[in-house]
Parts: sequence; structure tokens; C-alpha cells
Amino acid sequence: PGSHQATNSWNARWNACAKTPDVDYYAYLSSDGWRCRRALIRERDGGKCLLCNSQIDLHTHHWSYAHVGYENPEDLALLAAIAIRRFINNGIPIGAAAGLYLQALSHRPLYVRRIVRQQHNC
Repeated sequence: PGSHQATNSWNARWNACAKTPDVDYYAYLSSDGWRCRRALIRERDGGKCLLCNSQIDLHTHHWSYAHVGYENPEDLALLAAIAIRRFINNGIPIGAAAGLYLQALSHRPLYVRRIVRQQHNC
């Protein structure tokens, strides 16, 4: 029950973030709505990179830019800069395809995630 209440609280806070559709991307990155979403993604992902668990040089990353200004939680992830570079260097696209890959990965057992992280050196 506690976990369900925490999820409901997080979702309520997400929905309270200001939505700013049809805004210039760079202006949006300075908005209260983006700051709110970025903080909630950091909280959701535990303040660690989704790929390598690093807590250094973290960025809230868009998997898709289709909903800029009114993102869904699954449109965003907290990633370390080094993990982003390593995935790009290994030829894995950071974008919608990588987002689907990581979303599926997050539902696999911990040992599978460790193997994938080891394979990608992050």
C-alpha cells in the first residue's frame, strides 16, 4: 500500500508540472515546467544513471522530442554523460530506439541489467 501511495503522489506531482506545448526547445529548458519534470525524473530514477548507476554529470534525457513541453514520464530518463557517450560510441542510437531498449531492460532481473552494463562498459 505504501508504494502505491508513493506512486500516486509522484504521478500527482508530475501532472501538476506546468505544461508548455509549442514552445521553443531552448526556452523550454529554462522553464518551471522543465525544472519540475527534471527534478521528478531525478527522484524516479534514484539520482543515478539508468544505464550505469553513476551519480556524476547526470542529464535528464529525452528519448523522444515529440512531446516537448508536455512529456510523459516514459519520454525522459536520467543518464550520465559518460553512459550516453559510450552508447553512441558502441553504435547504439540514443533516441526512441534506445528508449524502448532501456525501458524493456528495466523490467528484466538485476543480473541481466548488470550483464548489459558490463557489455557496454558503463
